[in-house]
This record gives sequence, structure tokens and C-alpha cells, in this order.
Amino acid sequence: MRIGVWLLALWLTGLLTGCKGNKKGDDDKDIANLPKEEQLMEYNRQTMQTLPMHMDEGVVMQRVAVEDSMEVYYYSIDQKHVDRSLVEQNVGRFQEHPEDLLDMTDANVETMVALLYELRMGLEYRYVFSEDKDTVSIIYPRKTLRNLYAVELLRQAGEEE
Repeated sequence: MRIGVWLLALWLTGLLTGCKGNKKGDDDKDIANLPKEEQLMEYNRQTMQTLPMHMDEGVVMQRVAVEDSMEVYYYSIDQKHVDRSLVEQNVGRFQEHPEDLLDMTDANVETMVALLYELRMGLEYRYVFSEDKDTVSIIYPRKTLRNLYAVELLRQAGEEE
């Protein structure tokens, strides 16, 4: 099982599905010109239209929602196909090293991180196990998103010089 690869794919697919890259909704209005809260609602609406999405054997992206001050992506994990301990190991690694999961050189990732930061929100990936309905999460509070965004802005400024 390519657990590290699929976990990364979970994030990127969830994010990129929400962002779509085109910044236009069904009525062709420019999403980038909407208020920040409406941008997030539109990204989430677009993502929900594609769900549930089978990411890998035993892994399904179920939904995305705003809960309190967190953007939460929900995944179901079928324990008949995915070893729980591998998921937990990867969750721990990505929790400690958000830069491994959030590639800020990707314009879509940068856009979402900036949007969540500006909305004073954090980001969570919640994995629900099939057998016991227990969950594990990767949680990036606003401070983590701010740090990633600041580093990216500094990198971009350095490239412009």
C-alpha cells in the first residue's frame, strides 16, 4: 500500500477539486472577486459536487465542511484495505511537517492557505475508520497556515529580486 502517496494525494485532490483552478462558478462570475467567505463557500460547493470520491483502495473522500473556525475534509478509511497504524504514522508525520503536505509552490494550495488564513481559519483532515468509527486528524491551526504563507511570500519576494 502506498500510504504516504495516497495521503498526500488525499490532500491535493481535495484541495484542487475545491479550487478548480478556474476561479469561476457555474454562473461564470469570477470567484476571486467575491468576498472571502463566499469564495470558500463556492470552493466547498464545487468540491461537494464531486463527492464521494474514491482516492485509493479503501479511502474515500466523503465531504468538506466548515466547523467552527476550521475547514474540514472528511475521509472514510476501510480497515479491511488500509492498515490503521500506517494511517496514524503518516498523520503524525504530516502534522509535524506541514510543508510536506502543503506544497506552497502550487498556486492552488497557496490560494487556499491564504484564503483560510485571511478568514482566520485553520485546516483539518479527518479520517474516520470503518470498524470502530474512531477518527484521527491532521490539524493545521491558523498560526501554522500563517507561517507557511509568510515563508511562501518571502520566497516569492526573493525570486523577484
